Amino acid sequence: MNEQQTGPKPLIKSHGRDNQSLVHSFVSFLGAQGYSESTRRAYGRVAADFSDFLHSTSLLEIDRPITREYLAYLRDRGCSNATVAREVNGLKALFAFLDLADLLPTNPLRLLRSPKQVRKLPKFLTEQEMERLLDAAQVPQDKAGQRLSALLETLYATGARVSALCSVRLEAVNLEGRTIRIISKGNKERFVFLNRTAVKAIRKYLNGRQSGFLFQIDGMLPQQGTVVLVTSKRRRKGYWWGRWAEYETKNGKVKSVRRSQYLGTASKIRTKAQAWRRFKALVKVPTERPRDSQPLNPRSVRVLLNEMAARVGLGKVNPHKIRHTFATALTNRGMDIRHVQELLGHKSISNTQIYTHVATADLERVLAKYHPRWGKKVKRARQEKPTRQG
Repeated sequence: MNEQQTGPKPLIKSHGRDNQSLVHSFVSFLGAQGYSESTRRAYGRVAADFSDFLHSTSLLEIDRPITREYLAYLRDRGCSNATVAREVNGLKALFAFLDLADLLPTNPLRLLRSPKQVRKLPKFLTEQEMERLLDAAQVPQDKAGQRLSALLETLYATGARVSALCSVRLEAVNLEGRTIRIISKGNKERFVFLNRTAVKAIRKYLNGRQSGFLFQIDGMLPQQGTVVLVTSKRRRKGYWWGRWAEYETKNGKVKSVRRSQYLGTASKIRTKAQAWRRFKALVKVPTERPRDSQPLNPRSVRVLLNEMAARVGLGKVNPHKIRHTFATALTNRGMDIRHVQELLGHKSISNTQIYTHVATADLERVLAKYHPRWGKKVKRARQEKPTRQG
């Protein structure tokens, strides 16, 4: 009896090689490789835009001139070098995937270089400005205010990306050990550290809650119960029932208990409106129910931070600016750049060295402010022109 040899499963099915199916398979592959949701969304958009540009041309028939034509098209639309570089990175990932699936004779983008970019210094808050922002987060102290205060303290204490913090569940939080286990870029797991102020703010916000996401959408949802008509074929009768749920919290966990109430026969209660009136007369149903555990959206955090920063006159402040502030403060206070790299979770130290340039630029501003001759125009002695002799 001959055994069939089965090789590895193909990345793309033979019947799914139109552009739309290729893009869908590419995004699914990114998810399987552990890419973040934002990266999958961005690369998927790049692949879809390029597919639209091609019209009826297949992605499997692309050569280098077509890719260069697309980049020229982007520049004609006024896209910056940074935008074009992101498009190139997305297209490189797409064609690397197609090449891995053995669908291309050669990879047309393998040798394509991204345009040079002017690396801008990251924007950050001074330590005094950061203190003003932290103080502003203390008011108001309702549930939403406590959540924002705890989130801001955690962002500044850890230097973590807001997307990583918003996806953290309470099982990954150790308040006693003052650590949080997060999933950073590339689906890599690492630990970040909390200070005592952040731990205190988190405890106040959680208020005993032990499940769900660390920072989640709080509040209640409306509910009113339901009325149903249950029929019996054997007895040829119908019965009206009212149904609802009641919720109780034990050890920080919300549990639901299903309830029901017999209302009467269909011969006596002929319409649903009558059943509702009967239901409301017999049962006092809770008008609200707890919301299912949903993480706070990073975009919502950006909006909340901007609103709070505007109240204290700090202009626009996004969560990543807090990350820059964290790294800049450590660098200015003399922390070794390798340690800053580890705390930020940077794979390459070249990404961290930008903060040494920030520190140097800050020193130059201080020097320009206090040096007696730095900002003054120094009059130089005029050189006398040589005169002819004789």
